[in-house]
Amino acid sequence: MLRIIESGQLIWNIEGIATGCLSKKVITHLLNFVQKGRYAHESGGVLLGYIDSDTNGLLVENATFPGSGDCSSRTSFYRSSRHQKDAESWISLTNGKGTHLGLWHTHPELTPTPSDIDMADYNNVIKNATLNSGLIYIIIGTQELKIWYGIKPCQLIPVGTISLDKL
Repeated sequence: MLRIIESGQLIWNIEGIATGCLSKKVITHLLNFVQKGRYAHESGGVLLGYIDSDTNGLLVENATFPGSGDCSSRTSFYRSSRHQKDAESWISLTNGKGTHLGLWHTHPELTPTPSDIDMADYNNVIKNATLNSGLIYIIIGTQELKIWYGIKPCQLIPVGTISLDKL
C-alpha cells in the first residue's frame, strides 16, 4: 500500500514486512528531476533518514542529488563516490542517528521499471548493505513514481505506484 497523506508525506506499508514514509521535502526535491524534456538526462542519488525504533519503519528525511562526478545520459545514471561522502556527512550531522535507507533515480518512461543495469546496481548495494532492515528503491518516471522494498538475498518487493500529479 502506498498513499499520500494530508501533510504531503508519502506513506507505505507491506503488511508484516515493513513500513515507511517519505517527507514532503524529499518528494518535492525528487520531483525537480523528472525527465520532462525530450533530451533530459537521468538523475539519482541516495535516500537518507532514520529507522523508527518503535515500529522499525524507514523514515526518509533527506537525499543526495546529482552533481559533480556523476555521469548521466538520457537512459543511464552513474552515482559517483560523492554521494557516499555526502551521506556520511549527513549521518555525522545527525550524530549517527541517521542512516542510508535506499536509492532513487529517474527513468524516461511513463511507468518506470528497473532495467538489468538497475537490478545489477541494486543487487550490489543490497549484498553489501549492513542494515538490519531492507532498502527503499525508488524510480521516478515521467508520470508515475514507483517504490520497491529490497531485502536480502537480492529480492525486490513492489510497494506501490503513485501518479506524479497526486504528489
